[in-house]
Amino acid sequence: MPDDIVTSIQKMHQGMVTFTAEELLQIYETARSTDLEALRSAARTLYPDRKDDRGLPPIAVWEGGGRAFPYGPHGDYCRPAFTITSPLCRMLGIMEDGTPHFY
Repeated sequence: MPDDIVTSIQKMHQGMVTFTAEELLQIYETARSTDLEALRSAARTLYPDRKDDRGLPPIAVWEGGGRAFPYGPHGDYCRPAFTITSPLCRMLGIMEDGTPHFY
């Protein structure tokens, strides 16, 4: 009998190295930066054994974001200035003032 979809997805991602959203927040708070090299350095310090097949911490960052969050004194919805992510995990939006929000 073939695997169901959940079992197939679990097998496909078995052994994938990743960070949780909470770990991404800890990495960001340690780095105090959205610069990829600063984030990787913080990740190496906090999680020295967490490396992808290239030997790098499994973390990515890009400008902007796909979701808006309540932001500012009037609670207007704004997209983050940066998004930090890792495979298979929720993302972390970083607002202009550095405030983090989980996707």
